[in-house]
Amino acid sequence: MDSSEKTNPIPQYRSHKIVGTDSTTDENPIVFIGFGGKWEPVKMSLRGKPTPDVGWYFVMYPDGYTSFSPAKSFEEGYTLIPASFKDRVVAEKAELDEKIGKLQTFATGPIFDKLPPEEKGRMHNQFSVMQDYSKILGERIAAF
Repeated sequence: MDSSEKTNPIPQYRSHKIVGTDSTTDENPIVFIGFGGKWEPVKMSLRGKPTPDVGWYFVMYPDGYTSFSPAKSFEEGYTLIPASFKDRVVAEKAELDEKIGKLQTFATGPIFDKLPPEEKGRMHNQFSVMQDYSKILGERIAAF
């Protein structure tokens, strides 16, 4: 069977790696990499890898593997882990509000209209709980 005969969809994955990184800022970049607060300068040309374009990310994985990533690919594939619990709550609310918006959009679309009444009810309940959760996070943020 050749690839044109394959009928099952291509599996998709969400990145869940934690990496250390810095973006390149000039034509002969030196970046700082590390984990746990230990940052070391690394001249990219000494790593045996081609020099990336300005703005690319130099990425170091916990096992020491290094790579370069174009900015667009990196920024679409990784989310900054907030440093403080307050920042994490703010990020959590932003992600939740984005999901609320997507659910609200879905609930006004043609696919939603075709769902069984029981599923529509569950989605309405989900929407309501998500709104309550967002409100609580907003109250916590206001209290910081």
